[in-house]
Parts: sequence; C-alpha cells; structure tokens
Amino acid sequence: MRRIAWLLVIAILSVWTPGLSQSVEYTKRSKNEVREGPGSYFQLLKVLPKGVPVPILKRDGGWINFKPGNSAGGTSAWLSKNCLVESKPTDLLRNLKLEWQSSKASPSAVAAAIRGFAMRYGKVPSAVVDTVLGMQEGLFTPEEFAQFELTTKGDRPTAQQKSSSGIADLMKEPESSTSLDGLGTGIAARLASQGLVTNRQLVKYVNLLAAKLAIMTPYFDTPIKVYVLKGEEPRAYAIPGGYIFLGEGLIRLCSDEAELAAIIAHEIAHLAGGHAVKEEFQRRFRVRMDEVFAELEEELDQKPDSSETDLEEMIQEAYDDVVKPRLQVYEEQADKAAVMMLSSLGYDAQAVPGIVEKTGRVIKNRVKDWTENPFMHLDFEKRDAALLKLLQANPGYAGGARNGGRFRRMTE
Repeated sequence: MRRIAWLLVIAILSVWTPGLSQSVEYTKRSKNEVREGPGSYFQLLKVLPKGVPVPILKRDGGWINFKPGNSAGGTSAWLSKNCLVESKPTDLLRNLKLEWQSSKASPSAVAAAIRGFAMRYGKVPSAVVDTVLGMQEGLFTPEEFAQFELTTKGDRPTAQQKSSSGIADLMKEPESSTSLDGLGTGIAARLASQGLVTNRQLVKYVNLLAAKLAIMTPYFDTPIKVYVLKGEEPRAYAIPGGYIFLGEGLIRLCSDEAELAAIIAHEIAHLAGGHAVKEEFQRRFRVRMDEVFAELEEELDQKPDSSETDLEEMIQEAYDDVVKPRLQVYEEQADKAAVMMLSSLGYDAQAVPGIVEKTGRVIKNRVKDWTENPFMHLDFEKRDAALLKLLQANPGYAGGARNGGRFRRMTE
C-alpha cells in the first residue's frame, strides 16, 4: 500500500510540477517572433530561426509561454502557436540558449536587414523607408489596446462576443520570413512615397482597429501595420508583411466605425487569404532572397552586382500584383470573411455591404480613371448582391454595434 501511495504522489507531481511536466515543441518558421506578452502588440524580444526547442510553461489562447533560461535573466517570453510544431526536426536541431544569445536574434539586426533590402531593391529614398518603419514605433501599448477593447463612450460594446469557425476556412496560416518582410517594406515604401497622412490620432485609431480585428484570424500573431494615403481617391492595398494602406478618400466615405472596420477586415482577409502575392512568386522569391539576406547580414553597405537585376524585376512584379485590379472571386471571399469578423466582434455586419455600395458608387461616377487602383473594373453590384444573400441567410450577423461617436472623434 505504501508503495502504491508513493507512486500516486509521483504521478501527481509529474502532472502539476512545472519542471517535471514541461512539454517541448520546435520552431517551424524561418522567422519566429518572441514577445513580452501574449499578443502581437507586445514588445518584440527576439527573433528565433527554425528548429529551436521551446519548453512550454503554459498556454494562453493562441500563445505559449516559456523561459529562455538563465542566460536571459529569467525573462518570461511568448511565442505564437503558429510558430511551433510538435515533431522534432530531422535536419537541424538548434540550441535555445545559443540562439537566444546570438546577435542575429536581435530585433535591431533583423530590422536592419529588412531596411537594407527595402532601400536597395525598393528604389525609394532612405527617408521614405525610415518614415514607413518609424510611424509604427510606439503607436500604442498593450494597456491602450485593452482600454480600446472596452471603450464605448455610449456606443454598444464591441468586445468579442462569439467566434466563427468559418473565418479560418477562408484564410491560410501566415508565413513569416525576413525576406517577405523585406519585400513588403519595399512595396510599402513605394506607396508611401505618394504621400502619407501623419495625423497621429487617426493613424493610432486605424492600427488599434486592425489589431482588434486580426485576433479573430490566423493572422492574430502578425502585427498589422496600417497607413493612410493622402488624396480623395477611394483605394486600399494589402501588402506582404502585414502592411495595409487605406486611401484618405475611402475613410471619408465611412459613416461610422463599423464601416471602417469592414474595410480593414476586408484587407486583412486579403492578407490572410494569400491574395496579395501569388504562391508561385513567393517560392521563386524565397529562393533568391535566402542568398541576398545572408549577404546583407554580412555587410549592409555592399555594392550590388549585375545579378541583382532579377530581384529588381521581381519587386516590380510584386508591386504590380498589389496595385492592379483584383480578381472578383478574391473580393467576394474577403467580403464574406469581413462579415464574419465584424459579427464575431459584435459589430453590425450590415456595414460591409454598406461601404461596398458607397465605394462602388464613387468608382462608377468617377470623372477620370485612377491608375494603380485595385478597385477599378470590379463588379460592385455583384459583390453587394452576394453580401445581401449572405446576410439574409444569417440574420444573426446583423444588428451589432456601429460606434459612430468614437469614429467621429477619432477621424475629425
């Protein structure tokens, strides 16, 4: 009996004692972002490569908590579940302590490589690249994000009310790599050179909305970076690396926060659906970029050689994909995802067909053709009809919050 009792004690301890029950999973992405807390809006601590063992302490939603070890001074760190796989890698198994201490794991080192690529191949001045990267620094804290979730100011609350499993069916798990981030930053800098709205309150507002919407998607662990382009033209762009650009004129078409959220949710759906850049292009680009980023890490100011012409052509190809008219099927998929995202957060999903109808009317009645506008030549009436059919089949999607008051305060 005494032996049985001791066996029971050992079994209980093995379940409840952290040191005895830790499971280990392994990083699977080429770029795995480690953060201070369970959210993409927490400070970035390190960037780990593929094949690093991670001892799991606890799970919080889509995030796992671990401690890198004594070398990090007891730092508590968080990784997205999207970064991990249970099976041990067969090709390369790395050491967590060594990778954590490596200079390559530093966020500043990764940022320097991304900046270097964007400047070299994006064909834009360094000041524009620095503006794109700098506008996102310190936009809001985790505490401000939590407060934004709860702030209603007389409007109906829009905290998460229900989840929709259908959202994930319309989206793919995001891929995270330094090369794709470099590509996106280069394209973003080219768009930003057309002129950005710098109103800090507005920029903070659209980025808080994006972070709020992204938590409903597989992109919950990717910082969504939203910029506002000057001008009356209603337009929007989704760019690899989590970049979204909204035309100032498109925001002015909105009557309330629900319609603005509908636009941002639609663009997030394009990102998560893999609509921004073709998969075949990503494969070709990734092979070439593995070589380039190895060079950039060695020396950021080296002179380009003649073999880099193909990369410049690839950047132009990706830019053209972003700004050209979109496929109708992609638009309708993104519309459907936007309806589900808004409903899941408690917004009135009727806002989606509302802003689609307004945008279509402006595009139809334009006095001139706009170049590099992805909304051109789309069938807005067909989109609107598909949305109305979806809402009629799912009456629970309608009737949520509109948050007109907060929208007017933040966009004035």
